Amino acid sequence: MRLAVVGAAAAVVVGVSVIGVPGLIGASAERAEAVELLHRAADRVAFEAVEIPAGHYLRVVNTSTNLTIGGDEGEPIAGLFATERVSYIPSDRSSDWIVRQGDPKAVRVFGAGSREEQDRIAEELAFPSPIDGGEAHWTGGKPSPAEEDPRDDDPLESDPDRDAPRSPDALRAYIDREIGTPDTSRAEAIFEWLRPILADPSRPADLRAAGFEVLATLDGVTVSSRRAVIDGTVGVGVQVAVRDGERKELVFDPDTGMLLGTREVLTEPIQGVPQIPVGTVTGWERYSAGLVDAVPELSADLGA
Repeated sequence: MRLAVVGAAAAVVVGVSVIGVPGLIGASAERAEAVELLHRAADRVAFEAVEIPAGHYLRVVNTSTNLTIGGDEGEPIAGLFATERVSYIPSDRSSDWIVRQGDPKAVRVFGAGSREEQDRIAEELAFPSPIDGGEAHWTGGKPSPAEEDPRDDDPLESDPDRDAPRSPDALRAYIDREIGTPDTSRAEAIFEWLRPILADPSRPADLRAAGFEVLATLDGVTVSSRRAVIDGTVGVGVQVAVRDGERKELVFDPDTGMLLGTREVLTEPIQGVPQIPVGTVTGWERYSAGLVDAVPELSADLGA
């Protein structure tokens, strides 16, 4: 059986209203609204930066859903799987982070009729957590390099959390060097480089604030949806471009400017997988964070 994991996350979405389409990207009203949201997000991140007191942890919960496609040639099967990762970050960020993650759980199966058929497809597509036993200790929040992957000989050598400058102009130059000559437009490549950093409250607040300011300068940044749903919460989607049949967005609370998360939306049918309709959110990712004074038992997070 072939397996492919697509995107970063997503469950069922109802009533997505797309106002940004490829021919209209960059329209002045949608661009102005997107730029305003990005500036507000930068101000909010800088203002709400969390300092972790000694003896405490920043507890970060990352919830995401991935689209997985498998099956034999000509008989594709597909499902959405939810994953939750919980990280405990100490006041000394360079010391060990406690990272917990359980096995993904099926939240939607496409093209299945009976409950028995849904369960069969979900079981066939299931994949285990990459963290054996559900818990790992990562120095500075980075996993040790895998011995079987020689390409990842030292993940700590290049660390934007540590090395990237915090002024928008200098950060833009740093990102330009990091991405080199991209396969996409430079604006798309910068958007994709920044997207996971901006969404994650475990990343340094000053880096995230500068990143929002960089995005506000990009050509093509625009509002793409006024009903961008993530985990049941409605926000405003901001994108740079639609590419390869998919729209990738940052989703903001329009009232507060807070970044709710990221998502990917299918804009063209997936060849050979007709049961997934256009408009399906094939991936979303959402974070929440708060201070705690102790790390609970593993079962408190994963229900083990």
